Amino acid sequence: MLRALLVDDQPRATARLTALLAEIGGIEVIGTARTLAEAREFLSGREPDVVFFEVSLPGRHGLELLADVGLQAHVIVVTASEVAAVAAFEYGALDYILKPVALPRLQLAVERLRRACGESKDGSRRGLSAARPLAPARLATDRVTADAKLPLVHAATQSMELVALEDITWISAVKRDSLVHTTAGEVPVRRRISEWESMLPEAVFQRLDRSLIVNLRRLVGTKSRSREQTLLTFNGIEQPLPIGRTAASRLREALGL
Repeated sequence: MLRALLVDDQPRATARLTALLAEIGGIEVIGTARTLAEAREFLSGREPDVVFFEVSLPGRHGLELLADVGLQAHVIVVTASEVAAVAAFEYGALDYILKPVALPRLQLAVERLRRACGESKDGSRRGLSAARPLAPARLATDRVTADAKLPLVHAATQSMELVALEDITWISAVKRDSLVHTTAGEVPVRRRISEWESMLPEAVFQRLDRSLIVNLRRLVGTKSRSREQTLLTFNGIEQPLPIGRTAASRLREALGL
């Protein structure tokens, strides 16, 4: 039986997560906390196997607590926003779940947890492999490096995949969300284009207009079709990307042409 601490300032969220974990089975909730102070006090005297953690808590940034206590436990972030995903994985988080929590998505996270803890399906333990110490990392508002891998959470299915930054060809805005175009396909993500602009390396990714950011390292060619339209060709992408006059002007400026 795995032992869990639930950290969330919303009692309804804690109650729902407790009920879902009970339905899955094999996890005992040994404590709950609504603030960082309560979580810190609990962890000072107990050692859960996993912490289900809401990072958006009153006071300090939630991830900072994990670095402070040097927690030797697995961490599964459960939150309503994906903006802390990059930092969460750098702190060593095992998984990142978006609210509202769906049972199938939580089951997937629990299976990952059991494998990480060395627990068999019948609940027996093969020996807990301690999680690596959670070292301080930059917050999600800092820029990532060009060789980084980003966790992308699918807006509709909440499934998550790690994508190398170099495999992203362009990012387009879709209302308040965005569509990430990669060499493998498209991923709808709940992140504004302005948030992408603030976190991506400026030397690699260029914002061309209000709704488009392109990877300059993936760009292999341009073709002007008229004064109002230019086609961009990217390595690994068969279909060219049409852009308008203003975007084409900004691209030429970025390329020094």
